[in-house]
Amino acid sequence: MPPRVEGKVLEVGPFTGALVGYLQKKRPELEWHALEGVEEAVEVGRKRVPEVAWHLGWAEEAALPPFDTLLLLSVFPEGSWTRTWKAA
Repeated sequence: MPPRVEGKVLEVGPFTGALVGYLQKKRPELEWHALEGVEEAVEVGRKRVPEVAWHLGWAEEAALPPFDTLLLLSVFPEGSWTRTWKAA
């Protein structure tokens, strides 16, 4: 994790939080937030990674506080890339 990431960090599209949970453990001094549009994923994420503040909604709809860092890292739901690679 680059040291230049600071303050309040928002990951957009974290699904159920595997990546944002990992990052939170690596940099616990940061204030971690997750924005997810799927209600069921937010419920699982809140249980899986309670240290992260979860927000339900889509970027243009969500009323969010200002953030210092925005992460757009999650592309596929957890585990989907392994199925793709095994199938290829």
